Amino acid sequence: MTPLRADASFNSKPPPAVPSRTASCNWGKCPLPPYITQSTAQDEQYQTIYSEAPGAVAAPTAGLHFTPQLLDRLKARGIGQALITLHVGIGTFRPVEAENITAHSMHGEWIEVSAETIQQIEATKASGGRVIAVGTTVVRALEGAAQAGSLEPCGAR
Repeated sequence: MTPLRADASFNSKPPPAVPSRTASCNWGKCPLPPYITQSTAQDEQYQTIYSEAPGAVAAPTAGLHFTPQLLDRLKARGIGQALITLHVGIGTFRPVEAENITAHSMHGEWIEVSAETIQQIEATKASGGRVIAVGTTVVRALEGAAQAGSLEPCGAR
């Protein structure tokens, strides 16, 4: 499959009887961030190892370097891990081209920050530990979960 550049957006419709998820899996292109200009990698290599729920347009690239072995080594050193669900939209790779930031149009993204994850974060902070968000997409998700002034479970489109 030929990767789709992040700035290449198009409108196409699958045949009426084909669900959009099936159409995107069968005929879609893997979007790549603008800083990846050439790649021989397979589409599956543009997915994080901890991905569980289908639905993202692209993988949060900050986590692509994690391997099961690296996560095991971090755990062995006492470094905890908490998961959130990020269904990244194509807009994550799009540059802001509007002169006025409020005129920039972003595609929607879906996040889920569970009560369990929030408990892990709060316990880490209470014990004097550090919370490190891997990537700007995770930061956006945590900011969204904290809009009321403190972290709240969320799962909204």
